[in-house]
Amino acid sequence: MNILLPLCLGVFAVLQAGLNKKFGESWSLSRAVLMNSFVLFLFASLVFLYLKFSHSFENSLYKNEVSQGFQWWYCLPGLFGFFLVTGLPCSISTLGSTTTFISVIAAQLITSVIWDHLTDGHPVTIQKLSAVALVMFGVVLVHRG
Repeated sequence: MNILLPLCLGVFAVLQAGLNKKFGESWSLSRAVLMNSFVLFLFASLVFLYLKFSHSFENSLYKNEVSQGFQWWYCLPGLFGFFLVTGLPCSISTLGSTTTFISVIAAQLITSVIWDHLTDGHPVTIQKLSAVALVMFGVVLVHRG
């Protein structure tokens, strides 16, 4: 069951980027980004309100609210999300969906191995390096094909 979430998220990533490309072709990418931001804000607000007024989730909502002040890097996930929403449709337009997403997967895998090692102390193993090499080989095959 745990693997189902990332699999669904992978499907959503391709669908979002592909639909943003189509949306951008008919309305412009800037309008697609604006619409994405509005929908995200709407759903995030609804989730926030639900959690705020739901007694069962009250502790999880405010869990670490006072633990530390605002840090500048808290803005980075939103900035990265903006780059994904705008960059993926552009990449799909020039490279196609397959080349774009195998490249994204390769970059995610490399970054994940580094992240896990530097932030969580997980060792870099031969299995992880082999997986990175296989995906990088896949990037070369797809890009040449």
